[in-house]
Amino acid sequence: MSAMPAGHDTSLRRTPIRVGISARHVHLSMEHLEALFGPEHSLHPKRDLSQPGQFAAQETCVVAGPGGAFPNVRVLGPVRNVTQVEMSASDCRTLGAPVQVRDSGDIQGTPGCVLVGPAGSVQLERGVIVAARHIHMTSNDAALLGLADKAAVPVLAGSGSRLTVFANVTVRVSDKYRLELHVDTDEANAAGLSNDDIVWIIDAPGPVTGATAQDLPMAINPATTRPVLADAGSREIAVVPAIMDLTDRSLITEDDVIAAWRQGAAIKARPGALFTPLADDARRERRVELIMA
Repeated sequence: MSAMPAGHDTSLRRTPIRVGISARHVHLSMEHLEALFGPEHSLHPKRDLSQPGQFAAQETCVVAGPGGAFPNVRVLGPVRNVTQVEMSASDCRTLGAPVQVRDSGDIQGTPGCVLVGPAGSVQLERGVIVAARHIHMTSNDAALLGLADKAAVPVLAGSGSRLTVFANVTVRVSDKYRLELHVDTDEANAAGLSNDDIVWIIDAPGPVTGATAQDLPMAINPATTRPVLADAGSREIAVVPAIMDLTDRSLITEDDVIAAWRQGAAIKARPGALFTPLADDARRERRVELIMA
């Protein structure tokens, strides 16, 4: 990627996006679930995942290839129509499997592996992929960000010497989703990311240094803010937050907080204003800034 020319700026979209890091895991068809764990076996949820309806199961299996094997690989639920094994590129090299970066479900021409469970084993002819990095979002999120399903966007992530621009991040839009960037462990380590870190969609890809994606304000004014290169040498980013003025309100609700978060705005409240318990929870969870008048 070529260096950013002097005077060029990088415009950040208004909504902060949380990170979800995907470790190696397996999605099983019903046929393969029964082959590995026994007839009429059902997955037992261990914990819910960030995407609605998805869960990590108590069940694990061995994933083996010509070069090596991984024990205790987590099975994710619910059951799918087709079995798919998601690995990082590093994992694939350990297995001795070719690295195939694919969207979920696109397994034609991908390598296979052997799955081993307590009741038996399965030889997969295909299905081992490195999942292409992607952002889940609802139709409302997509409308706010001006994006469509299957769009490819650059994302600014990380901090300090690990500040990274991920190019060609696929947008996936469904009202069944929750807004979140999904990367694998290799990508997360490259940018120094942890689960629930904050990243930003940007309008122009390019190397940016001297800034911290985590430390950028949680509210960005889409009309007035273009994070400018404050210094051509350091390439520091300067931003101006947007504000939702609620100083005429004595009670602030969860809906108010979510509306501010969706607009990428801080909340300005008058002294003595009351937040409902749900509003307080929403503000902490979404890290919406509060400014007292």
